[in-house]
Amino acid sequence: MRHFDFLVRFGLLTLVLSLSMAIVLSYLFASGQEAAQTRVAVYSSLARVSSDLTPAFEHADFSHPISPAFEAVLTRESATLASLAGVSGDRALFLYRSDGTAVFPAGTAPQPGLVAKAIAAREYVAGPMRSVDGEGIFRAYAPYGNPNSNGVAVVIAIDFSQAQFDADYRRTQPFVFKVTWFACGFIFVSLLALAVQAQRELNRRRRLADKTFKETMMGIAAIIDKRDPYTAGHSKRVSEYAVKLARRMRLKASLGETIEVSALLHDVGKIGIPDSVLLKPTKLDERERAIIGAHPRIASEILGGIEAMRDTIPCILHHHERWDGRGYPSKLEGESIPLGARVIAVADTYDAMTTDRPYRRALSPQNARAELLRGSGVQWDESCVRAFVELIDAGLVPPPPPAANLEELSGAFGQQVWA
Repeated sequence: MRHFDFLVRFGLLTLVLSLSMAIVLSYLFASGQEAAQTRVAVYSSLARVSSDLTPAFEHADFSHPISPAFEAVLTRESATLASLAGVSGDRALFLYRSDGTAVFPAGTAPQPGLVAKAIAAREYVAGPMRSVDGEGIFRAYAPYGNPNSNGVAVVIAIDFSQAQFDADYRRTQPFVFKVTWFACGFIFVSLLALAVQAQRELNRRRRLADKTFKETMMGIAAIIDKRDPYTAGHSKRVSEYAVKLARRMRLKASLGETIEVSALLHDVGKIGIPDSVLLKPTKLDERERAIIGAHPRIASEILGGIEAMRDTIPCILHHHERWDGRGYPSKLEGESIPLGARVIAVADTYDAMTTDRPYRRALSPQNARAELLRGSGVQWDESCVRAFVELIDAGLVPPPPPAANLEELSGAFGQQVWA
């Protein structure tokens, strides 16, 4: 589930970033396209004027008023440009001397600032947008070099209708948006596919690591159980019972995994118990019971330096605590006992009661059920006992098969202490 949650979060984040990128790029590409279209139109018109009028420009003296014949040529060119630039009327071409005064048409207001700016930039400069008969018009200024010197012969200015550019822009805008959104969508799908594939590989490796980890824990548990041969399989059974109990109680999956490992290792501290005590065939005295009661703390010390065991230590350390506070090692009571430890305590006790011992036969599941109910709310958590009783009634926690005879168990090395 947490892997699916990660993919959902990653997908949503990637989707938001992709949408944001698509919006920003669409705006930037659209703006760039509009600017490029404007630049192409301006330079195309300037190139046309330069091509059409170069012969006349070579012989013109712009320091004096132009001749009627040259003015007629300019008027025709202006009318043609007005049609191409989408400007209403028949005037779109203007000529200015380098000081900003008008050459053509006569009487045009001087533009010293924009003319000087165009000469300094050595390329076209767009003037401010203005409204003419309700139409948005801007004028582009570009210097025309004197073929006989390195100076500027004249500054050419052409009026353009913004409406014409807007119409061209609207025709190409959908294509730009579609391409941009398609590209961003492709990037989103590609990233999501890579994330899914990476998550699958991560899940595979995690499953392998979890499998290896659990097998290692089961091996350790088997080694612990081997110290007392007749308890073989005890840790594994307790782990299985505890996992079923955790699921019956609808505990979080993460806590269930912690309980599973903790139950496998709940007796690991018995490694530090002397054989003379752990394997003693007769009843333990108070001193010996205190020694064996130290196994939860020994387990805590053994596992304390392992980061991966951080969550399991409280479950192992306190699985012999009692609900009434009379357990060990910390005399915890009630809900101050970690929930995982309370679950393991019930599973551990049930397995101990339903397993044959050299000194007694195993209790039946029903008798063990009665013992659990008798200690509910005193030795064990009522909610844990209630859920475990449901497992017993459903036949989901079958005990191990009985031994053929107790003489076989009597020859074992010692007895398991579960009280």
